[in-house]
Amino acid sequence: MTLPAEIALGIGIIIGALVTFLWRYSERKQQLPAPTEDSLVSADTSAVLAALRSSAVLISPDGHVVQASAPAHELGLIQDDRLRNPELQALVSAVMRDGIVRQDSFTINRKRRAASHVFARVAPLSSGLVLALVEDRTRENRIESLRRDFVANSSHELKTPIGAINLLAEAVSEASDDPEAVERFAGRMQIESERLSRLIQQIIDLSRIQDDEAITDRVVLSLSELGAAAIERSGTEALAKDIDISITAPEQISVYGNRIQLLSALNNLVENAVA
Repeated sequence: MTLPAEIALGIGIIIGALVTFLWRYSERKQQLPAPTEDSLVSADTSAVLAALRSSAVLISPDGHVVQASAPAHELGLIQDDRLRNPELQALVSAVMRDGIVRQDSFTINRKRRAASHVFARVAPLSSGLVLALVEDRTRENRIESLRRDFVANSSHELKTPIGAINLLAEAVSEASDDPEAVERFAGRMQIESERLSRLIQQIIDLSRIQDDEAITDRVVLSLSELGAAAIERSGTEALAKDIDISITAPEQISVYGNRIQLLSALNNLVENAVA
């Protein structure tokens, strides 16, 4: 075999080997599984999502839910691998469009369950996914509403003892020559001042509480006792206006509720009747 023939044969062998390698590489590559959305989530990310107490959802660029924490499912954020809440979906779409972190508050309505008031924060991740963190603030909103109502009612009740003390002070001044009357009015002033102190303390205690137990604590109460307490609170003003207040209620009738709230409601009714 001549030298040119040997060279040609060698080149042919090399080309054949290269073609065989490329063919096998292509075939092997086709047999490899295509990357999935789940493969975009690292083990550390999955562990973090599993440990979160708040609702967390990872969304792919095409809008599919890649992974979600258990609270997210319990809150009803996901349906058929998609976000079911339009407000949250709108936030996610906006973040995917421009990469700017967004947040908003909205209400989630579910069948046969009470509505949930939530706060959502959505941010882009370097992997192309979008992370949505959703906090259920239903309980916090309820507590805040109870606080506002309680403070408003207490502020209204503050007017009664203050007004009573003013009336009693005038009565003491006019009855300065009647020791018995002065003593009687002074006793009433002490009662009203103690009542005022209790109301102020209730407001102070309310500002310190971290949950709604102090407001929603319910016990069995005597309706007649509540009525008598409400009448006593307005007794001074009624006496000044020559109004006689009495209560007729069977002692065995009881109600189940919060004493502060029920007494506040009854007291407002009596005050309005006397005013």
